[in-house]
Amino acid sequence: MVALNLDGQESVSMPTVIGETERELIQWAMDKTSGNQIRAAELLGVPRTTLQSKLAKLHAVETDADTSAVEAETSAGPLGVD
Repeated sequence: MVALNLDGQESVSMPTVIGETERELIQWAMDKTSGNQIRAAELLGVPRTTLQSKLAKLHAVETDADTSAVEAETSAGPLGVD
């Protein structure tokens, strides 16, 4: 499921590791339950509303990342050259 490998790391950001682990756990639960949020929340041992809140935040982060990538592509000139 979730594997944490810190070999070769000189430092680590705890909030980053926790966030990535949480994202992987939520994705695992959603895959395991074919997207059923009630069952996924039960698997994770959290209230459904907590899962929904976390899913909304994850979606917002993914949307921001997608938007940033699109903005970077559209701000470049032809063939990606400014």
